[in-house]
Amino acid sequence: MPKKHIVILGAGVIGLTTATLLQQEKEFEVTVIARHFPGDLSIDYTSPWAGAHWRSYATNDDSRLIEYEKKTFHHFWNLAKASKNNSGIMIVDGFDYWDRLPDDFSEPWFKDFSPEYRHLDKEELPIGVEFGITYKTVTINAPVYLNYLLHTFLSLGGTTQRANLSHLYDCIKNDTDIVINCSGIHSRTLGGVEDTNVYAAKGQTVVVQLPRSHVNWTFERYSSGCGSGGIAAGGIITYVVPRDNGEVLLGGTYVEHD
Repeated sequence: MPKKHIVILGAGVIGLTTATLLQQEKEFEVTVIARHFPGDLSIDYTSPWAGAHWRSYATNDDSRLIEYEKKTFHHFWNLAKASKNNSGIMIVDGFDYWDRLPDDFSEPWFKDFSPEYRHLDKEELPIGVEFGITYKTVTINAPVYLNYLLHTFLSLGGTTQRANLSHLYDCIKNDTDIVINCSGIHSRTLGGVEDTNVYAAKGQTVVVQLPRSHVNWTFERYSSGCGSGGIAAGGIITYVVPRDNGEVLLGGTYVEHD
């Protein structure tokens, strides 16, 4: 039986992850088509600018998202503990701080999932912070992880094509069986998709270089109305996300706009 030819639009984390998982299956041949690939630095290429770290905002009753979050955590955790770790992922202590204990606070679902989860003692809290939790998590050096994904995909026999598509149909050839759109914000303007539910979130972060190898902790601090819903709940958030090469991402801002 001939293999099915799958086209993935977009070479961010989601696109390359999807492509790699499918290329592992014997019945598929996968091509990633994108305007930008790992190594490119463009305001239109979102993934390289990410922190990033694992911190779930799934509500306690969202069983579907919780399962996704669990699988993601286990995957990253195993990569971080691999004897040859070239993925840019490392295990760190995570801290969540609230200037004021939210009225709607409830224990997150990962209370009994994340290693070493506990409430912080008062003497462990920074000045001006009323409540906090800590747990083991992972941080991801996004540019390194993107290159890791691309290398893995290519080593499995996947192919890539650099192109700036204006319409979904531009990637469909005679041998194309399936198209998977992973173009992110470009889904709003891509012909044949034009999803108006997709919108940009304007943010600003700063990447600094430490005078040491790296720090082994990450934190988020919620102020002025963030509640327990994180950055998407509004209010003010501050975060520090280290990378394994000594860089640290400092943030941030979050403004929705069309």
